[in-house]
Amino acid sequence: YIEYQQALKIEPSARTYVKMGDIELVFRRVSEGLKWYGQALVKDPNYAPAHRQLGLVYLAQRDNTKAAASLRKALILDSDDHAAGQALTNLWRDQVAKNPLSAENHLGLAGALQLSGDFSGAESEYNKLQAIDPANPGLASGRESLKRAYHHATAEKHKKAAETLFGQGLKREALAEISQ
Repeated sequence: YIEYQQALKIEPSARTYVKMGDIELVFRRVSEGLKWYGQALVKDPNYAPAHRQLGLVYLAQRDNTKAAASLRKALILDSDDHAAGQALTNLWRDQVAKNPLSAENHLGLAGALQLSGDFSGAESEYNKLQAIDPANPGLASGRESLKRAYHHATAEKHKKAAETLFGQGLKREALAEISQ
């Protein structure tokens, strides 16, 4: 705690604010932790760990609306945040389990799975949503978003492969990969 207070004096970064919030939670001072996370977001509104930590606190407080919003924001900012992805999908899985006929719950779970990179799981939820409410206004836009996310993920995979090949001096192979 003392070391992070000193770090705040040297460089008051969003990361340090989040660490202070984490320490407060260890001592079960939730309101103080929330203040630190809020300060982290004032410092850097796009700092994904602050959004994740807020989401986890809201989840513990059973405020699913705030939890879902914060966890979703964390995943949008950092798609590799597995803790945020798991918490968000678990939140929506619980909602679906409580009310399996709710179209909105399936839509929420589909979105969470998509943000977490589970495209087949998201497609399965969109199929369930279609069976429950084929005229749901979120269905078409959700499927379109899933299609774009899938294409983006595929393009990123080719880009990384091209970078690796180029770094190894395999320029033709890199060009073939990036053209994909």
